[in-house]
Amino acid sequence: MADNCRIFTPDSYVTELLDIAGYDQELFGKKVLENSCGDGSILREIVRRYIMDSLGRNYTLQEIRAGLESDICGVELEQKHVNDCRKNLDLEAKAFGICDVNWNLVCENYLRIDLNRKFSYVLGNPPYIVYRDIKKGERQYLKESFAACAEGKFDYYYAFIEKGMRDLEENGCMAYIVPYSIYKNVFARRLRKEIQPFLAGVYDYTSQNKFPGTTISSTILLLKKCRTGDFLYRDMKNEKQIQLRKELLGEKWIFTDELAAGKNFRFGEWFRVSNTVATLCNDAFLLEDYKKQDGYYILPDGDQVEEEIVRPALSRKRRGKECAMIFPYDYRDGELRHYSEQEFRDRFPFAVLHLERFKERLKKRNADQKAQWFEYGRSQALHSIQYRKAVIPSILTSHIQITIAAEGVIPCAGFMITERNGRTLEEAGAILEQPAFYDYLRQIGIFTTGKSRRLTAKDTENYTFDSWE
Repeated sequence: MADNCRIFTPDSYVTELLDIAGYDQELFGKKVLENSCGDGSILREIVRRYIMDSLGRNYTLQEIRAGLESDICGVELEQKHVNDCRKNLDLEAKAFGICDVNWNLVCENYLRIDLNRKFSYVLGNPPYIVYRDIKKGERQYLKESFAACAEGKFDYYYAFIEKGMRDLEENGCMAYIVPYSIYKNVFARRLRKEIQPFLAGVYDYTSQNKFPGTTISSTILLLKKCRTGDFLYRDMKNEKQIQLRKELLGEKWIFTDELAAGKNFRFGEWFRVSNTVATLCNDAFLLEDYKKQDGYYILPDGDQVEEEIVRPALSRKRRGKECAMIFPYDYRDGELRHYSEQEFRDRFPFAVLHLERFKERLKKRNADQKAQWFEYGRSQALHSIQYRKAVIPSILTSHIQITIAAEGVIPCAGFMITERNGRTLEEAGAILEQPAFYDYLRQIGIFTTGKSRRLTAKDTENYTFDSWE
């Protein structure tokens, strides 16, 4: 199992999770499920609260022990963690004089079992496994069993949310610790649609690192098995909160009461925003530390590449450093033209020798079906390179700064903006470099590490603003 499944929940986070869920009073007789319980970091606090509340309501130790056995359920995939969890719960109960509890701990894959009961609370910190790390057999099962995983590159915890809602009784409460990306990721769109009617709260910890040693930007998602019109968004660090209407949430959930209403212009109506070129093997195509001599680019390792097949490149990661790209295509009458392999070998034998150093890697790329081994892995942006364009990064930590690149220059990272409908790239830069755009990004972007947020081309096109001034 991936290591990110074994990151257990810090005690301070457990306290806040249960407080947000309202698991603090009249607990006797209310069923609670922790469906990825690990060694019991959340269940220990659940048990402690259950016992203290029950004692305060004059239940006997014998009644409380029976209640612990019937009301509290934990599910965990790995037997070692089940054993550790049982020991930890024994210690918690023993501190109150309660011994020999027959804990209801199930060692199974929660997503594949039916517990045959409903719960008042479903609480937890489900495992975060990205699509590429889910085994193929498990992927297929999730696609067939959960609507949230039926399409796209879903995350493992999407299924935990869907199944947790199935196991929740009417008017029951779910509180999960989940990554902030759930509110923005395109592949979570279907899940957001499923849970939107039950959304009760989003508690945002993204400016705090609750899991030391990781880059997870986390939140607590609160769902209630009843339909309401509003939900609470709370910035936990700054202790700010706002009440928002659920029906105003778009495809991506933006937690602000400053919506686009009344703004006159949509960026995408005036500019095209697209991904830059994707070679899927920049080591082969990107040239650095070269010198030009007699119609060739001479590389540090002694390779040489015909100047005719090379174009200047723009890499924001290598700002201030001159670089170029092998461009294994041609434009004829403004149209992109592909070489046959034999024609490419005949015209550019030295470029072929250089690229053949990387041939095995190039063949193993997850490339477009029609891409030849010596071409870029993706055909995206190839038609736009011949035009003047603006380039912006896809990950930002502060205000945006655009770079305008001349015709023929190849941007090899970020997004590319081209003109349409009579507006200029300089005007595009003036709009995107305003603080208002970064404020928009802070709401719409997906957290990466620290304060950084990932932007998408569609996010940029959907930005709205009041005027061109």
